[in-house]
Amino acid sequence: MSDQSDEVRKLGSRIDELESENEALRHEAEEVETQHEAELESLRGEISLLEEKISELEGSVDVDREQEHEEELDCLRDEILLLEEKISDLEESLAVDPEEELKDLRAGNAVLAEQLEQAEAKQGSDEERVYLASNGRHHFHRPHCEWAAYIPKHKLIEFSSHAEAVEAGFKPCKTCRA
Repeated sequence: MSDQSDEVRKLGSRIDELESENEALRHEAEEVETQHEAELESLRGEISLLEEKISELEGSVDVDREQEHEEELDCLRDEILLLEEKISDLEESLAVDPEEELKDLRAGNAVLAEQLEQAEAKQGSDEERVYLASNGRHHFHRPHCEWAAYIPKHKLIEFSSHAEAVEAGFKPCKTCRA
């Protein structure tokens, strides 16, 4: 009989531990959701500012600087598209069950840790640099650039050199200074 009561106590303790872990995960999911909503609002604000800047640039036509304005407008439009993609991703993540999202985040962290190990192992090698671009966009990025993270896999283009990316008609990203 004492074996059974010991087993019941162990199971009760395990249930308490699992309930505590579940509560911690629920709290963590709520924090992630709050962060996503704040980031979403921030991105919408950035888009508004960029749209205002575009309006200003479109309104101030200077013949001598028209080409420069066009390039700046293209950059701003690209940034807006990237921000809109980021907003779309965040909105999709808010629609996901927070507990499922936490599982996905943990799985992603494991993948990132593995990629970090691989990157650290390659750091000392003579391997050429890689530059990334998105089919349909105008800029290319270094792999660590925050904008490169938003390139969908089905639109990803890799270049083995800076010159190759430029020859393909892409411009260097101003954020990562590719």
